[in-house]
Amino acid sequence: MQLPDDFVARMSHQLGDEAAAFFMALEQPAPVSVRLNPFKPSGCFENVSPVPWCRLGRYLRERPSFTLDPTFHAGAYYVQEASSMFLEKVLESHLDVSNTALALDLCAAPGGKSTHLRSLLPDQALLVSNEIIPQRNLVLCDNIIKWGHPGNVVTRNNPEDFSALSGMFDLILVDAPCSGEGMFRKDEVAVREWSLDNVHHCAVRQRSILAVAVEALAPGGLLIYSTCTWSAEEDEEIIAHLTSEYGLELLSVPGSEGIVTTKAMARFYPHRVNGEGFFIAALRKPSTNSDAKYGSAKRSRKEVSHKSTISPQVYAHILSGDFHYHINKEDIWAIPTVHRNVWELLRQQLRVVYSGCKVGSIKGKELIPAHAAAMSVCLSSGHEKIVVDQPTALRYLRGDAIEISRELSGWLLVQYDQAILGWGKAVNGRLNNHYPKELRIRMNIER
Repeated sequence: MQLPDDFVARMSHQLGDEAAAFFMALEQPAPVSVRLNPFKPSGCFENVSPVPWCRLGRYLRERPSFTLDPTFHAGAYYVQEASSMFLEKVLESHLDVSNTALALDLCAAPGGKSTHLRSLLPDQALLVSNEIIPQRNLVLCDNIIKWGHPGNVVTRNNPEDFSALSGMFDLILVDAPCSGEGMFRKDEVAVREWSLDNVHHCAVRQRSILAVAVEALAPGGLLIYSTCTWSAEEDEEIIAHLTSEYGLELLSVPGSEGIVTTKAMARFYPHRVNGEGFFIAALRKPSTNSDAKYGSAKRSRKEVSHKSTISPQVYAHILSGDFHYHINKEDIWAIPTVHRNVWELLRQQLRVVYSGCKVGSIKGKELIPAHAAAMSVCLSSGHEKIVVDQPTALRYLRGDAIEISRELSGWLLVQYDQAILGWGKAVNGRLNNHYPKELRIRMNIER
């Protein structure tokens, strides 16, 4: 790896006697790790090493072809860098579960930390995941859908747009866009684009994003700040700015073997831990008597009704649970009833691109069930399923039709092992494939 000279000089000064081991570690292959989905038990990766700071994190001995694993497409796990899973330990130390109703992942794509947050938050909490770049937002939506929990809203806004939601969020995660030093051995582009000027540019942008985050954070709320860089300008200096400029209280982070913790902040170096470069800190916004808790304002909002000529009997059987159904043209969406009022507020203020669970679409007199409903952990148990082996599952994921018994008819779920893959429609001994075209795998598969 041809590292930038300025980076080598700075890290040599920063690490001193450890610099040689650090640079040697950057030449080694990056470890492979995944995080299991607690909402979709599957038996995946049972006999592999655990990530010490994440209950459902697992190290793999080698990188498999995730594309050829149907359970990956079903959302049974997320491929995630191990160091970033330390978010779990920070939240365990400081998250007030009893008082966390609304959380925000402000820079959320591709979705690793959002899916992790969703696994750690109270079940009745609502998580807003935001990404402004359209293509990255699509990837974020796909991963949120695969994870399967309905308590999510995906938005596509500039961070500055959240300043209109002053004091609204109990928890905000800012996994900030950064110079990417910690991903050098996984991302050659990050190496090529690195410069001291880019480090400075990132730090300026980070302060701008955090100004909005502090404004949107509720009094007493928790702010988690993280990067994948070792630059003090983007890490410790940013935290110093938050404490001096906004009066946020810096909270301690738990220690773990190999992790460098200084002044209540944690740094991850690849020669010390089995993971990539990472930085994380937790801060609390002070509470004052003059600050009003956002919850009372949400509860006072008027209910909004949505009239439709479509009978609820057409779609209410797809999911199981207490949902408010919202109909937009031919599409039907299910919003957990507990989140209805705040969802109404969010879609007035922000560009909401996905929320709750898409149930299906009305085409003429027929309901076409949505792929998101198949992925949902709230999917009703009464739907008929066809269980397939791995070769058939892969053909389904490629978009092929499947030969089935002529006795079967109507909409069926395709299941591999314990994992639901999607919908198909049985007609005359053939299961017509309704796996989304944009998600289909593109490779030849032996029959």
